[in-house]
Amino acid sequence: MPNLEPGMTPKQKVEEIVAFYIRMYPDEWRIFCDYAKEVRSTQGVNKWAEMEGSDVIERKLGEKPEKLHALLQTFLTKEEWSWLNPDGLNNKSMQGPNWFFKRYPEMRITKDI
Repeated sequence: MPNLEPGMTPKQKVEEIVAFYIRMYPDEWRIFCDYAKEVRSTQGVNKWAEMEGSDVIERKLGEKPEKLHALLQTFLTKEEWSWLNPDGLNNKSMQGPNWFFKRYPEMRITKDI
């Protein structure tokens, strides 16, 4: 289990959860990083995270492996989860996702944030 201490900030909790995931699933992590790198280099994602050749604008900064996503959802509070994954209704701030994908550029789909 991730070593989550009382009083940790949301960023510290996320960092601990990600470190735990990488320790537990190193092969999956490497495969995911290769996938994200390939998407960055071949999908034609511009700096605004719009996918070229699409009628739909998808402003996607990055992706998370499914197991990491589940760990984050399990161990973060509702407020922390909302900060990291704004729904556009109750939380429109991109502060959490921007921090996350700057902190973990290997999960970023865009070249820059």
